[in-house]
Amino acid sequence: MPISIDDYFQREIIKNARAAQQAIREISDMPRALVKSEMHALNDKLHKMSHPITHLHLKKSINGGGTLTHAATSKAAAAILNAREFRSFAAKQVNSCFKSRLLFKSNPDLARAFYEATLTGEISRQGKKLMAKGELVDKFDFRFDWLPKDLTVRGAKLRLAGNIAWVAQEMGLLKPVKLKVVFVGPVK
Repeated sequence: MPISIDDYFQREIIKNARAAQQAIREISDMPRALVKSEMHALNDKLHKMSHPITHLHLKKSINGGGTLTHAATSKAAAAILNAREFRSFAAKQVNSCFKSRLLFKSNPDLARAFYEATLTGEISRQGKKLMAKGELVDKFDFRFDWLPKDLTVRGAKLRLAGNIAWVAQEMGLLKPVKLKVVFVGPVK
C-alpha cells in the first residue's frame, strides 16, 4: 500500500531530526579546532565555486564574524542588480526612494547569502533603462526551525543543515556577520 505524502514528510522530518541530534552530539564532543577546520573544508567543497557570495559570508562567520561590506563592483552587487526579484521590485519603484525588505529566491547564492534583507535607495529611469543606487543590509546568521520552508525532501535537508549550523553558532563556532552591499547601476 503506498504511503501518503503527509506520512512521507513526517518520516523525513523525524529522520532528519534524529540525524541532527546525532550530529549535535558528535560536534559537541570534537575539539573546536578540528570542527572549524572541517567547517572550512565543507564550505570550500559546497560553496566556493557555485555559491561564491555564500562562501565568503560563511568563511567570515567561521573566522569570527564581524562586518563585511561588498563594494558596488562586487559579485554581490552585480547579482542583486540582476536578480528577478529586484527587477520586479524596481519596476514598481521608478522615480522614488525606497526602504523595503526583499527575499531572494531565483538566485540560489543570493537566497543563501541574504535572508529578508533590507534595501534602501532610489530607482530612476534613464532612457529605457532603470537605474538603481542604494544599499542592502542584512545579518548572516542561523536560526533553528522544526519545519522546512518548502515541504520537500530538499527543503527538509536544507532545514537540517541550517539547524546544525545554528547549533554550531550556539556553541560559538559560527559568529554572526553584519552585511552591507552597495549597488549602483542598471537593473538588468
